Amino acid sequence: MFTEESFENVVIEYLKELNYDYIHGSNLTRDNKEVLLLKNLKTNIININKQIPESSIEYAIKKIQNFETNDVFTNNKLFHKYLTEGIEVTDFIDGKTVYHTVKLIDFDNIKNNEFLVVNQLEIVEDDIKKIPDVIVYVNGMP
Repeated sequence: MFTEESFENVVIEYLKELNYDYIHGSNLTRDNKEVLLLKNLKTNIININKQIPESSIEYAIKKIQNFETNDVFTNNKLFHKYLTEGIEVTDFIDGKTVYHTVKLIDFDNIKNNEFLVVNQLEIVEDDIKKIPDVIVYVNGMP
């Protein structure tokens, strides 16, 4: 009999064959109210954007953590733009304004990205516990 758990395992095995790393959600150390894997995200974004100051990268991460609207459609459209075009940030270095584009995904060198599949990850939103079967992460972003 094909069960939900067996389907979950098939998906995980398939993604592992595609060189995704795998971890069970219970083995992740993180704030269960946060769906982003912040440590992974910061490490990967720094790796992709070696020439950009950490302060600019931290600002870009805050932009994807806190969208300006509560409209899901608008936020999804903006996040898509961030993924495909990067996040424009301004920094002040040595008294000068410097503009950077922080890339979230390295499209030029795919091996610079982290691909991770996680199952049974507990997420708490508005005091309601949710446990998705499988989440695919790219550079710490679901």
